[in-house]
Amino acid sequence: MEPRAKMTHVTVRKAADGRAVLSQCLKSQLYYCPFCQPSIFKPRDYASVMTHIESHRLKAVLHREFTIFICHLECRTAKHFHCPYCPKTYVNRRDFTKHIPQSDQQFEVVRLLMAYILELMDQYPGSGSST
Repeated sequence: MEPRAKMTHVTVRKAADGRAVLSQCLKSQLYYCPFCQPSIFKPRDYASVMTHIESHRLKAVLHREFTIFICHLECRTAKHFHCPYCPKTYVNRRDFTKHIPQSDQQFEVVRLLMAYILELMDQYPGSGSST
């Protein structure tokens, strides 16, 4: 089993994830932006929300297989970006784009160490148990 980036936030997306799923208010039949609080972007018709999401896409940071959308949810008081490799968030886009390759490298080192440890465990299957 190979470790992978922990994607715990809705604003960190992979192309394989497909289009963002919109929540619909049952009472009003309007849609919510998945990246904004309703107080920031009020529920609207589907086309308006898709246009709004396009504005998020234009401001997104692309890194490897990730598209990282700007977040206007309650995680922080200011809009921000979530790192796909660690729990850090950044308000400043430039700081975030400096951080993400460093975090990616650290994640890659951990991934390689885990792969090596798993390989060693496969070579010596009974070494960890006392019988």
